Amino acid sequence: MFKITTSKFVHDEREHVKLALIKQINSQYRNRRYNFHKLFLKYETKEAALLNCPEHVKKTKMKDLLSKYKDEGSNKTEDDLCVEVVGHVPRYVCGLGPQKPRLSAKNIVEIEEARKKAEQCAAKLEVQVKAQQELMEKFDNQQRETNNLLQALAIQLQMAKQGNGDASTSTNW
Repeated sequence: MFKITTSKFVHDEREHVKLALIKQINSQYRNRRYNFHKLFLKYETKEAALLNCPEHVKKTKMKDLLSKYKDEGSNKTEDDLCVEVVGHVPRYVCGLGPQKPRLSAKNIVEIEEARKKAEQCAAKLEVQVKAQQELMEKFDNQQRETNNLLQALAIQLQMAKQGNGDASTSTNW
């Protein structure tokens, strides 16, 4: 449709103009298809809809459109159509919003498996936390020992400076 429109009409070549044109064409196409669908819903069978086809629509085009709207022998419920269009949404009943989940044997088994996995992960996490705490304690102990050694060295250095007096300053290395 866009190619036909651009070949028959002159329009601005900027991108926002193209996007607006495509949006308008899509909107008109959806409206036309919806109108055909409303026409189809008035009749109980495809044959009745074909017999009452509008004058401006070719029979072959009408057959193509009708084949999209309803397959023969299709007995889908409203819930099936909702799931097909929207997809399955847990704890959501079509048209009623979120509902309380109904527990089935399958759900109970899944819940129990998830609980066991959660307990295993919690146990692993506890072991990792304990190991990290032990490492932190070792690090703290090493840091204290290092600080004590540095203080002892600083005291010894200070005592050495005081004991030698000016002799340490007069020595040339």
